[in-house]
Amino acid sequence: MITYRKGGFLRLLRHTSPDPPFWAAGTAMPYSARRTSPVVVDWVNLVASASEGEDVEVAEGVDATIERSLYVHPPLLVEASGPAELIYRRGAEAVRAALAAGFPILELITSDGDLPDAPHPSLTVAIASWPSQSNGFLELVKKARAAGFNFGIVVPVIPPVTTELATLESIAAIAKTHGASFLAAVPIDVDPTARRVLAEKMNLDEESFSTLFETDLEMLTVATERHVAALAHERELADLVPVALPAGRSNWEAAAALTSTGNRMLRMNRDVELGWDILRAARTIAALGKPLQRIAAAASLAIIEPLDPLIASAVEEWLTTGTSELMEEIDRAWRLRRDHGVHGNG
Repeated sequence: MITYRKGGFLRLLRHTSPDPPFWAAGTAMPYSARRTSPVVVDWVNLVASASEGEDVEVAEGVDATIERSLYVHPPLLVEASGPAELIYRRGAEAVRAALAAGFPILELITSDGDLPDAPHPSLTVAIASWPSQSNGFLELVKKARAAGFNFGIVVPVIPPVTTELATLESIAAIAKTHGASFLAAVPIDVDPTARRVLAEKMNLDEESFSTLFETDLEMLTVATERHVAALAHERELADLVPVALPAGRSNWEAAAALTSTGNRMLRMNRDVELGWDILRAARTIAALGKPLQRIAAAASLAIIEPLDPLIASAVEEWLTTGTSELMEEIDRAWRLRRDHGVHGNG
C-alpha cells in the first residue's frame, strides 16, 4: 500500500556534467523517490528494487522553491514519475514554475502518471513505458499527440519484463504511429529481490526463471539497448533522449554528444581507452567557463586538455554541422538488432 503525505520539500539536484539518459544540469523531484509497488524504479540513480508499501512525501510550495532557486541551472529534468502525479499534479506545477522562470525542461512521466498542463516550445515530455502492465501507456501517448506535446518514449531495460522482442516491436510501433520524436532505451540495474518479484509475476518457466539468476544480464541489457536504437533509427526516430536546450551549439550539448559516444564505445567494448578519453573530455567541456565556439574561432580546440587532436577535431566538426564522422560511426555500430539467441524470451 502507498501512503501519501503532504508537506515535503521539493528536492533539487545539480549535475556537474550531462549524464545519460536525461542529460540534465538540474533535477526537480516533487515526490519522494520510492513511490510505486511491487517494484520501484529510481529514475535518477537508474536502479529498481522491490517494495511492498511506502510513504510518499508530496512537496509543497513548488512554485516558490523553483522561483527562488539559484542552485539549479538548465536544462532541467522534472522527475514526475508514478501515480502521485495523477492525484497531486506537483510535476505539472514544477513545469509551470520552471517555464515561467525561463527554463527549458524535460519532464519524465510513467504510464501510471499524467501529462503536464499544456504544450510549450521549451517543454519536452518523456513517457516511460513503465509499469509495463499499465493500460495507461498507450492512452498517455495518444493524449500527448492529440494535445500537441513534443514527446518521446523511454523504455527501461528491465529483464525479463521489457526485454521481449515482441514487446519492444510493439512499443516502437506505438512511437512511430503516434508521432513520438524519440525512442530511447534506459538500462536499469535490477536488484535480485525485484528481479524475483517480476519473474514470479510473469509466471516464467523454471528454465527461464533460473537463467535470470544464473546469467550475467549485462549482455542482454546492452543487446536490448542496441536493439531499441535500431528500431528507433529504422522508424526515423531519434534513439536518444534529446538535450532539453534551445537549438544551438552550447558546451553542455557538446559534452552530451561526446558522453553519448564515449558511453556507447564502452558498452560495446570498442576502443575502450579512447572511450574513456572522450568521457574525460566531455566533463572538461561541461565545466569550461568560456563558450567552445569562441575558443574554436581563435584556435584549435586541441589547446584544451585533455582533448587530443582526434577528439578536438570531432568537436570542431560538431560545432559546424551538429555531428561528426566519429560520432556517426559509433552510432551506426551501436544500432544493432538483437539476435533471437540472446536470452530475453524473444
